Amino acid sequence: MSDGFYEWTGAAKARRPVLLRFEDHRPFAYAGLWARWHPRDGGAPVESCTVVTMPPNALAARVHDRMPLILDPRTDREQIDEWLDVARTPDLAALRVPRDLPGFHFYPVDKRVGNVRNNDPSLLAPIGPADALPVGA
Repeated sequence: MSDGFYEWTGAAKARRPVLLRFEDHRPFAYAGLWARWHPRDGGAPVESCTVVTMPPNALAARVHDRMPLILDPRTDREQIDEWLDVARTPDLAALRVPRDLPGFHFYPVDKRVGNVRNNDPSLLAPIGPADALPVGA
């Protein structure tokens, strides 16, 4: 579960980070894939995972050319159950269709988010309006 994610937008020298999240800061899930596999050299088993991405919806398209497949526990309970049940196959057609997420928004945040040594609540604070951002991936 997460309550937001960062993305960078704008031309190379003017890139700015933004935080995308629900306005009420509620948590949501990402669709993902997990696997355990054995290296050919006989080494220890490896566990790996990835977040599934999809074409952006109209909001996310303002800042990037793709977005994570977000599942909202308020409206996507059945889809979340599908993704968590290894005996079921999720609806993969959903990966090709941008999803509207009512109440989802973004705003610019401090560039300090680009350094993993920074980890404090100020990284979630808006530093200006979304309409002042450079647009484009």
